[in-house]
Amino acid sequence: MNVLARAGRHATLVMAAGVLLGLALPPLAALFRPFLLPALLIPFTVALARIDLGALAASFRPPVLVPAAVLWSLLGSPLLTAFVAAPLDLPPLLYAALVVQAACAPLFSAAALALLLRLDASLALLVTLAATAFVPLSVPPLAFGLAGLSVDLDGWALTLRLVAIVGGGFLAARLARRVTGAERLRALAVELDGLAVLGFAAFALGIMVDVQGQLLARPGFVLLCLAAAVLLNAGLQALTALATLPFVPRRAALTLGLVAGNNNFGLVLAAMGGAAPADLVLFVAVAQLPIYLLPALQAPLYRRWLDQGSDP
Repeated sequence: MNVLARAGRHATLVMAAGVLLGLALPPLAALFRPFLLPALLIPFTVALARIDLGALAASFRPPVLVPAAVLWSLLGSPLLTAFVAAPLDLPPLLYAALVVQAACAPLFSAAALALLLRLDASLALLVTLAATAFVPLSVPPLAFGLAGLSVDLDGWALTLRLVAIVGGGFLAARLARRVTGAERLRALAVELDGLAVLGFAAFALGIMVDVQGQLLARPGFVLLCLAAAVLLNAGLQALTALATLPFVPRRAALTLGLVAGNNNFGLVLAAMGGAAPADLVLFVAVAQLPIYLLPALQAPLYRRWLDQGSDP
């Protein structure tokens, strides 16, 4: 069995190992830091290449599902987060980070993560693409007005970056699908899972470069950031899944929870560039821990729930 196949068969363990290695070995993390954007794009492109556009269009069942999911992701969840976090007397930058995290579109890799968890990758991809298109309009006013974040975020620059990244990933995926063929891609499912997982792991390694030093210097603040990130991720996943379960199949409800809780703050951070405060960068890094570690706990639970349910 080749390396990609092994990574694909042990996906959640490889993802968890990536983030833990980045935390434990800062010199190794530093080697991966320049490759954050390519690593972020690999799972997105792999998921796009594997998913049939007909199935993607069929995800508009019921028709209001995707628009409602996008509205909740970009507006409802940050408003709820602000409402819950405001009375907690958190450090101002942590409060702002939580609200902006909730306001971001789902991870580019959400569809790949959905595939790994046996959820509806087409629905995850559709919500991700639709939400990402509106991020330049939604995130700046929420970040500055609701969260009170004092960062010069250029909406037009973010728009151009999103167009380049999403458009580039889409074109690369369509080219791969045309050259390789749908049948061959299906035959390589395990290897493609492995490629996506290695992209996850590489991003985790690079983003964690400064976390160990901050943990030793300011353990209380780092642990507070971690607790807040875990509660935000798991809370949005659980709340969204439970709220939608009466209206959609079990797999769709879990998928909507997945995309609601795993947000792409990394892209917004990249748009901020050097203007991003150090503690904001630290929060984004620490927030990767639940993103990478929770699937290892979710995978067996979701497998059991889906097998017990009637979803295909």
